[in-house]
Amino acid sequence: MGNILVARVQPRTGFIILMIASWVGMLLLLAPTQPFLAGVAFFLFGSLTTMWLIKAASSGRAVSVADQGIAFGLIESLSFMAASAAAGIAGVLYDASPMHTLPILASTIGIPLVYVGWVLIVKPLTGEPRQL
Repeated sequence: MGNILVARVQPRTGFIILMIASWVGMLLLLAPTQPFLAGVAFFLFGSLTTMWLIKAASSGRAVSVADQGIAFGLIESLSFMAASAAAGIAGVLYDASPMHTLPILASTIGIPLVYVGWVLIVKPLTGEPRQL
C-alpha cells in the first residue's frame, strides 16, 4: 500500500506520510479491544518497510557518487544495529510489564522521535551532493 500511495510524491513527503501511518498503527495497538483495529494497526505497520526503502534511496541522493557505497553501508549498519538493540530492549520491557503494553507505549513515544529526527537531519534532497 505504502509503495503505491507514496510513489506519486517526493521521497521526503512520502516518508512523512508513512511516518504518520505507522504512528497511527502504534496508537491503534494500545487499544486492541477490537480485532479489526488490530488488523488495521498491523496493516499500517507495513509502512515501516517502505520507509526503510525511502531512507536507503535518499542516502544515495544526498552524497556524491563516489561516497554512495560508504553512505549506504553506514546507514544500513546503524539501522540494523538499532533494530537489534530494539529487540533486546523490547524483551526487557515485556518482562517488566504484566500486560505487555510497555513496549508498545515506548514505541509510540520513541519511534516518532526518531522519525522527526530523520526528517530534520536529512535536508531536502536538492543542491550539490555532499562529500563524506
